Amino acid sequence: MPGFHMQASPIVRAASLLLVLAGARAALADEVVLNASVDRTRVALDGTIQLTISLSVPDRTRMQHLDLPNTGSLEVVRTSREESLSFSFSGGSSSYNKFENTVLTLKPTELGSVEIGPAVLRYGGKTYKTKPIRITVTKARGRPRGPTSPLPRSPFPDDDWFRTPLDDLLRRRRQPEPVGAGDIFVRAFTPSDLVVEGQQVTVSLYVYSRVGARIASVRWPKLTEFFSVDRDVTKAKTDEKYIEGVRYQYKLLDRKALFPLQPGELTIAPIEVEVEAGGSPFFPSEERLLRTRPIRIRVEPLPADGRPAGFNPSNVGHYSLSSDVDANEVSLNQPITYTLTVKGSGNIYRLRPPELPPLSRFKTFDPNVDVKVPKYGATVQGSKTFEYILVPLASGKLEIPKLEFAFYDPERGAYQVLETKAETIEVKASQGQAAEMAGREVNIVAGALKPIRFASSLDGHGPPLYEHAIFIPLLAAPPALYLLVLLGLFVRAQLQASSPASRARRAASDARRRWKKAARLAAQGQAAAFYAELERALMDAVQARTGKPAAGLPFDELRAMLREAGAAEQTVSALVREIENCDFGRFAPAVSRSEEMQSAHERVGRLLRDLGRKRAGGAR
Repeated sequence: MPGFHMQASPIVRAASLLLVLAGARAALADEVVLNASVDRTRVALDGTIQLTISLSVPDRTRMQHLDLPNTGSLEVVRTSREESLSFSFSGGSSSYNKFENTVLTLKPTELGSVEIGPAVLRYGGKTYKTKPIRITVTKARGRPRGPTSPLPRSPFPDDDWFRTPLDDLLRRRRQPEPVGAGDIFVRAFTPSDLVVEGQQVTVSLYVYSRVGARIASVRWPKLTEFFSVDRDVTKAKTDEKYIEGVRYQYKLLDRKALFPLQPGELTIAPIEVEVEAGGSPFFPSEERLLRTRPIRIRVEPLPADGRPAGFNPSNVGHYSLSSDVDANEVSLNQPITYTLTVKGSGNIYRLRPPELPPLSRFKTFDPNVDVKVPKYGATVQGSKTFEYILVPLASGKLEIPKLEFAFYDPERGAYQVLETKAETIEVKASQGQAAEMAGREVNIVAGALKPIRFASSLDGHGPPLYEHAIFIPLLAAPPALYLLVLLGLFVRAQLQASSPASRARRAASDARRRWKKAARLAAQGQAAAFYAELERALMDAVQARTGKPAAGLPFDELRAMLREAGAAEQTVSALVREIENCDFGRFAPAVSRSEEMQSAHERVGRLLRDLGRKRAGGAR
């Protein structure tokens, strides 16, 4: 007996459950079911459709994530969730599935065909997808107040970006919808709200938007209770995310690494973001000031138990320690470099190294400190290097003792102590030299600088340049060359202006300019001037195609000239009809409507495109 499925109402659902409990051999289906359906596949521009995503899984703990489909130009205006039961009877046994349905109410935003992408479920290491659904959007049921189809692209390849003023005329009645509070917002996230003193707290600022927007500025509050380190997020990319069934574009806007300077309950005040929302080229953007919610951080003090002697509270993180000397055998008075390097993650900038104890047999200079912290990534990590210059004051075997570095590791929740190795330096010198140098000040740059030279020669090397015979020609050469270049450019421009190709380019440029001007005249409602400008554009296009002026020619001569230039008969006939239409529109402007002017503008655009394309292809 073939199985069948039905959607149960609450009453039927209860009755069915009683039957199952009464002894029917019901079993939970052990298969994953993922379906997508719509209540219609054709919808008017002013209507809505419902998309239902039905999901049934045996074990919800194995479900990793469910991605709702990409609805393309269909705008999600409402999202709801409901549950239902589906029963199946087959071969004398019964089973039922519990479905969780996500219902999206979609509103079309443009005419044509649009595809709803697949919903994707990740369950138990496997991926399940629904089939895409094709929706056809038709014209609105009511009479539109104006044309809804966009204007054609410019017939000139380099003008594809140009939007004519007719766009403003056709969209003037369609005011933009106001930007709602849920259309664009910002959120700040931290991995944890419980840290210890000195432990890094990463604050990431994200912007979510369903409308076009431009970020004007980001203002962080005062962070006097933290040591702040900016992180570079310029490589962050825009991604998509569904929040309660609504699709948003989101991006990482800013990020800071904060290190608490004191224990207690600390609060990060709201972060302010100024945006210009809307993004329409025809209406002004709406300025918004967005704020995040305050972030509360509980900072625990560093534990007192097990705190090593000499521990500095700035040393919180995870580190490694190393030391090195550039030479183990030197001569007396020869300086050596002792390098101490701390690497790891934490507040590298405030890190305090182990102190070098007094060395009675070395002259010690203050260290040179080098901090290297990459600016990318959420975690502050890098290295801090300390270079000490040590000058031995005695010969023999001198020792640099081992150093201890204590820090608190938040990951382990315990103090750690690292040690360097002791360094032995062999200093070679005679006893007399050692006794002589023991009480003297050591100059570590001795021999590095050359002595000052007191003797010099200031004798001349001949007469000055302006007394030479070549001075005047050298002075006059640059302006003379410049004038020659200008003359050459002028002659070339004159030659190019008189060539047939140059005249054709000028005529094509004039046709393009007049076609754009006609669009502005149509937007202003000047019908007579609109048709006159269209006719001039056609005459310029004919001249660009044939290389001969076309204004004032009879139609027979105009046809013959175009055929000689290789124009198609269909194009010639359409051009003649359009010229007659322009003449009629010029002398009867009162009967011209905006729809008729738009149609005429489109037809002339196609003629210009046909003539210009064939001319560019070389057919004359």
